[in-house]
Amino acid sequence: LTLAAAGVIAIPTAMIGGVDAVSMMGIGAGAGLAIVVGGYWCAQLAFRGPDAYAVKLVVGGFLIRLALLALTLAAFGVATDISPARFVLWLIAFYFLLVMAEAWILARESASAPKEGTTR
Repeated sequence: LTLAAAGVIAIPTAMIGGVDAVSMMGIGAGAGLAIVVGGYWCAQLAFRGPDAYAVKLVVGGFLIRLALLALTLAAFGVATDISPARFVLWLIAFYFLLVMAEAWILARESASAPKEGTTR
């Protein structure tokens, strides 16, 4: 999904902003993908315990991803001389695109799963 979206967006981005804008788009897309994958992995770990569903969702998903977002921006600022302001819009755009895709996939899986106490 990230590669498809980046491929579609890369041409107008290059035409409007040049090669530098495309490289910032790539950095934002990669960071967004890393945060979503890391958050998904942490959510999977949270679902292993006996806690309530809502607690698992909030702690395993939202808070972890927010922390990963802050850590990614801080690490990028320390590791490179690139200002996060140059790619943060792309990061947010790809992050939300991937989160919405993940939510859609999870909703489809839960809708097709057999309900507790019923048989198919």
